[in-house]
Amino acid sequence: MSSDGDPHMRCTRVGDVVVVGHIRGEAEPDTFNAVIQRLLEPQVQKLIIVAYRGATVNAAQRAEFIKIARNKLRKVAVVVDSPIGRGAAIALGWFFEPLATFAPDSMDDAIEHLALNGEEQRALKSELGRIMAELGMT
Repeated sequence: MSSDGDPHMRCTRVGDVVVVGHIRGEAEPDTFNAVIQRLLEPQVQKLIIVAYRGATVNAAQRAEFIKIARNKLRKVAVVVDSPIGRGAAIALGWFFEPLATFAPDSMDDAIEHLALNGEEQRALKSELGRIMAELGMT
C-alpha cells in the first residue's frame, strides 16, 4: 500500500526499509494505519521518515509508533525541516538508541544511518525522490 490517495503522506517499502514522507498537519488515521501495517511486515527492520512543513502525529499515534519501533526496528532515521521537530525527535532518541534525527541538508547522512549497501541506498534515494516530489517537498 502506497497511500497515494492522501495528499499529505506517502508510505512504501524498499527492501527492509519503510519509507514515509509527510507534510502539513496531523497524519490521517487511515494513512497512519497503512504505515503501521507496513512496519509490521515481517521483513521490515528499518524506517526513514521525512517530515516537512508542520507534519505531526497525535499522542496515540506517537505511542503506537514508539511501541512498534522499540520492539521491532533496528534503525530509524528521521529527517525534519523544523528545528523544534528535530528537537522533539532528538529527545525520543535519548530513550530509543536506534533513532537518529537529521536536517534536510543531511539526507545522505540519514540514509547512511540505515546501514544499507550501495544498491539499497540507490533504490532508497530513488523512492525518496519520488515521494518527496509527489508531496511537493522538493
